[in-house]
Amino acid sequence: MQIHEKQTCRICGNSRLITVIDLGTQALSGRFPKKDDPDPPLAPLVLVKCDNEKDPKACGLVQLKHTVDPGEMYGKEYGYRSGINTTMSKHLAGIVELAKGMVGLNAGDIVLDIGSNDGTLLKSYHRSDIRRIGIDPGGEQFQKYYPADIRLVSDFFTAENFTAVFPGENAKIITSIAMFYDLEEPMAFVRNISEILHPEGGWILEQSYLPTMLEMNSFDTICHEHLEYYAFFQIEWMLKKNGLKAIGIDFNFINGGSFRVCVTHAGSSIQPDTAALQKVRARERDLRLETMEPYRRFCIRVGEIKALLTDLLRSEKAAGKKIYVYG
Repeated sequence: MQIHEKQTCRICGNSRLITVIDLGTQALSGRFPKKDDPDPPLAPLVLVKCDNEKDPKACGLVQLKHTVDPGEMYGKEYGYRSGINTTMSKHLAGIVELAKGMVGLNAGDIVLDIGSNDGTLLKSYHRSDIRRIGIDPGGEQFQKYYPADIRLVSDFFTAENFTAVFPGENAKIITSIAMFYDLEEPMAFVRNISEILHPEGGWILEQSYLPTMLEMNSFDTICHEHLEYYAFFQIEWMLKKNGLKAIGIDFNFINGGSFRVCVTHAGSSIQPDTAALQKVRARERDLRLETMEPYRRFCIRVGEIKALLTDLLRSEKAAGKKIYVYG
């Protein structure tokens, strides 16, 4: 198994990466081996921060120090499927309604879901007069869940992979849900979005929210699949450099606390919710996320939780009790 240690920030290339927390060597969390299968491979799980306190031009991204070969995480043993989770199915249907309200869908328009999994989001459009396409590197194993009128590209997203199916055309709506934090090159991804997004189209991206992770001590959010841990600041940093703008933002409790950003081309006629965006910018400034202080406090709290748990396990074992673990 190939493991690559990062020397520079995945977004801005800053070479100063400061350790936030080291969770040691852990098993790949997306693998679900059967009883007689070998154990999942192990890899380091270390969180670092791009230092934008000393370099204000840097982006300040919190990210994993190491990258595991994607083939190890998103191959045939990848176990997650959206459609079997009622809460997630309803959530994805809600995103479709948001997208339809954001831009006007006309007959023949193209909608693209990146990281489309088993097609649950795309099936929520309930329209036969639009063209639907999903792009997902693990899509082949979910092909049977796709209706015949939804195109599936079993590969990683690039503008080239999209235009190979729809040459010379643009996507009116693009969604990327719970996958943007899995990218080795987020800036290239945003650039590719900008290339294929319709001039009056919209992109909705949703991912875990760093400030919520810190506030809730959600260190279980940290895993090998999730290479980046975003605040809105980093999202907007990338959008501005690729001719895009945020027009809306909201928050929910999916996956331990996520935020959803609605995006258009910078020159789009769709107007932003300026008040909502300014409120989030101000809150993130107040949290002083560019400094290491919020992360030091987070690391201390995680250490305290670890101590409480290990003390409990030791005492229960000493008392002769059985311990059942689910995770």
